[in-house]
Amino acid sequence: MAHTILHKASDRFEIISDRGSSYFSFSFGDKYREDRLGFGALRVINDDVIFPGEGFGSHPHDNMEIISIVQEGALTHKDSAGNEGQATPDKLQIISAGSGIFHSEYNTSTSHVCRILQIWVYPNVLNQPPSYRQSEYTYPSPLNQWQLLLEPGLIHQDAWFSLGSIGKGATLSYQWMNPSNGVYAFVIDGSVEVEGHHLGSKDAIGITGIKEVSFHAETQVELLIMEVPMIDPYAPL
Repeated sequence: MAHTILHKASDRFEIISDRGSSYFSFSFGDKYREDRLGFGALRVINDDVIFPGEGFGSHPHDNMEIISIVQEGALTHKDSAGNEGQATPDKLQIISAGSGIFHSEYNTSTSHVCRILQIWVYPNVLNQPPSYRQSEYTYPSPLNQWQLLLEPGLIHQDAWFSLGSIGKGATLSYQWMNPSNGVYAFVIDGSVEVEGHHLGSKDAIGITGIKEVSFHAETQVELLIMEVPMIDPYAPL
């Protein structure tokens, strides 16, 4: 039997500043709720708009897998290990912070915003050497099929991320890669029906207890599926 948890877009944390806007699906920084500490190994989903010429100066991370999905514009990365790169809507950015790294992220455009989803996942092994990589994918995503963005080996976790674009009226099923995992589905755009719930843009649903789930598109919809272990992040590895 499926167990679900529904997170509506309107219930996210919000920060508006001169730098841009951020919407947090889970507790982040000084925005905190006891019932919003993540979903299994999934710790952060930040939906950010970065204004032209703005960004995040050099700051530290450790023992976290950080995935940036650019929806519009480009995100320029530099870090203390000497890595530099630019993520775009067809190029995923993956940082394994490991034993510790400093990095900065900027929208270097002078005229266009950068829209990103930044996602953090707890690793399954600690204090590894930090790394930076990019992974290319097809954008826009092919219609009515899942496109695998992330799998074990690209990050230090038994996790799979898939992107799906579903045409209005169509149904697309997702089968778990690991039946003991949970699935967190985030609606990037459009509306969809799943497990009796109607989800709109930026709504999300966490699903456990089953091995397959169907998504019925009420409009053309773009979905991000994050399949992660349902770990207790505070338990020792």
